[in-house]
Amino acid sequence: MITSENSVNEQSKRNLFKVSQALIWGSIVTIALAIRLGVALPEVHLVGDAKLRYESLAQNIKSGHGFSRASESPYTPDDFDQPLYPGFVAAIYWLTSDSRKAVVIVQLLLELLILLLTVKIAASLNLSSAVIQVTLASGLLCPFLPIYSATLLTEVVATLALTATCFLLLQAIRQEEKKWWIMAGVSSGLCLLTRPDLSVAIAFLVIATLALIWRQGFLYIAKRFAIFIIVVLLVVLPWMIRNYQVFHQVRLFGNVTAQVDQEYARWLDTWMDDPKFQERYWWNALDRNLPAVFPENKLSTEERPKAEEALRIAKEQGSFEGYPSEQFALLTAQAKKTRPFSVYVLTPLRRVALSWLRMTGYIANGFLKKVTYLYWLGLLGSAAVGLFLLVRQKQPLFLLLVVWLLGRTVLPLISAVAIEPRYMLEALPVCFILSGVAWANLGMLKSLKQVRRSGAYAG
Repeated sequence: MITSENSVNEQSKRNLFKVSQALIWGSIVTIALAIRLGVALPEVHLVGDAKLRYESLAQNIKSGHGFSRASESPYTPDDFDQPLYPGFVAAIYWLTSDSRKAVVIVQLLLELLILLLTVKIAASLNLSSAVIQVTLASGLLCPFLPIYSATLLTEVVATLALTATCFLLLQAIRQEEKKWWIMAGVSSGLCLLTRPDLSVAIAFLVIATLALIWRQGFLYIAKRFAIFIIVVLLVVLPWMIRNYQVFHQVRLFGNVTAQVDQEYARWLDTWMDDPKFQERYWWNALDRNLPAVFPENKLSTEERPKAEEALRIAKEQGSFEGYPSEQFALLTAQAKKTRPFSVYVLTPLRRVALSWLRMTGYIANGFLKKVTYLYWLGLLGSAAVGLFLLVRQKQPLFLLLVVWLLGRTVLPLISAVAIEPRYMLEALPVCFILSGVAWANLGMLKSLKQVRRSGAYAG
């Protein structure tokens, strides 16, 4: 009798687990669909870089006017952007008669492919099914990549290329076939043709990969690294040939990388620690409709008037050339001398922290912003716990996740120009995996797993 009652109880627990699991996943899928439909249904309105850069480039590529942002002849070759994303948009325009909605739909599909690759990375790291389930759930509930699917910006394509590179390098470590190095070289080359700043993460990932296979011997490593480098060069070579023919320079990246070398940008590095300052003091710095006034609490009473005078002159002449550049160079040197700890430590660390925390700033609706912020804090907190747990496990392959995360986090650390929260999006797949590790190890899923096991045993 007792045995029969125990069997009934165990079967009830098993059924309860199945029902609760179905309800949880049903809710997750429903929310995920709502997020993506909310992105796909509205009309696509282009502003900022989406309109000024990528839309113009895509239209000219499609129309046969070359890689140019000009709206009329002569179509001056662009010397700023990388070619892959404008070419991607141009191809969709060509196939769909300039349908922006088609671009959004394709990018939403690519976002789901990112989630699939993220799950496959977690599986390749031999993480548990509980970790993989939370990884997938975190990705489905995350609104940020879907939001960027709704406009013409590089984030979705860049995240896909970087995620694919990590997955392929992971396979190259686990398996001896050279094909993985070839495919990793292709994806790395595509990363470089999408965004220059992805080169940091690519470099970190490749160095980590070589470190993880060092016991295979020098010849083994040399052959595979040579294959990787050759493939990368073959992918980027046509673009470098174009640059040489047009600008008579051997280079891979456009002048987008020259921004950080401006004296004004270097001076911003000494104090700008919050993304909220970027639009006014970087993107619209030369806008004459905005007064040349800097925050009182960020600069000394001696430094601020000099900086405001230099900015005022720059606005009047429409550039930072001449006196403004010289003045900001002097102010940079003075700041480094008078407040080195703030310049080299506090300000960069605040930039990193706020670049991650301000992610929800891209959401306009107040209620949705608050709800999303709660999700975002939960994801970041659990990801931090997951990172701690992975480091404690000392599993070598986890190094790839760590350097992937560092490869994006380092950007606001070294430059105020890179303080935009959207630059952290390419590290979201790592956050999903780390969150899965945290929740699975905190026991919230272990109890359900025990119920399932006990039910299976009773059956």
